[in-house]
This record gives sequence, structure tokens and C-alpha cells, in this order.
Amino acid sequence: MPAKNDRADEGGTPTKSEQTRALILETAMRLFQERGYDKTTMRAIAKEAGVSIGNAYYYFDGKEHLIQGFYDRIAAEHRVAVREVLARETDLEARLAGVLKAWLDIATPYHEFAVQFFKNAADPDSPLSPFSPESEHARVEAIGVHKEVLTGAKTKVPEELRDVCCPS
Repeated sequence: MPAKNDRADEGGTPTKSEQTRALILETAMRLFQERGYDKTTMRAIAKEAGVSIGNAYYYFDGKEHLIQGFYDRIAAEHRVAVREVLARETDLEARLAGVLKAWLDIATPYHEFAVQFFKNAADPDSPLSPFSPESEHARVEAIGVHKEVLTGAKTKVPEELRDVCCPS
């Protein structure tokens, strides 16, 4: 999700602003892995990324918003990673297995530090919760992938499931 009013140019090349945002996010993910979520500060992230603390806060209102950026990024990576399996497979089991395997492949590098912020995400009032309003973009992406799994399967999907996942 682009930062405040930032867009790639017409050729799709990320703007300097988008590059800065991505640098801050990548730096945060690395520091979360190295130091842990709770021990990583916005100040440390900014310093390591080579930006001012004000610049870091311009792109991300806080650590929770960095996690939202992470959720959005892996949701987008997952969407790209499943294209081939969804285009190739029509069997529901193969489609679902392919989507789940792609998710595991994408999430594996983050396994160590993910445990730390998932503890915070378990709190339903936390902005890190996958069910929070802040997580809506990534949640919608994930639901969209699973709708594609069902709608493209040759397997007959029960009516009540089809109505829940894929209303006409």
C-alpha cells in the first residue's frame, strides 16, 4: 500500500518516496528478526535505515503500522505466488494445497520473529490483530485468494459455502 499520496510513475518505477518507505519497512523487518519486535524502536529503525525519525514516522505512524506494511507486503507476494497454481489446477484439493504451500514458502523466512508479534496480534483490540480495521487490506487480499481457489475449482462446492465465499 503506497504511503501518503505516493504512486509509482507511469512506467511502474517506484518513486523516491516509495523507495524510502520500502527501505524503512525492510529495515524494520530485519531488526524485528534480529532483536525482536518488542526490543526494536522506531528510533533504531530510522537510524539503521539512514532516515530521520520524523521521516520514519511520516511513512509509518508506529511499529504497529510497520507490521501492517508487512501484512500487506506478504499478502501481495502471496497473490503473485499463487497465480500459476490457480491458472494450472482445477482440482480443489490441488488448488488449496498449492495456495497453502505458497503461503508457507513466503512466511517461512519470518517464522522466528513472527511469533513475537503474533503474541500481540492475539489481542483483539490490537491494531496487529488480523481482524482489526488496520489489517483489512491484507485480510481482503487473503480472502480474495481463497475465493479464487473455490471459483476456479472443477469440484462441486456446496451451495452454502459458495454463497459465503462467492456471492453472485
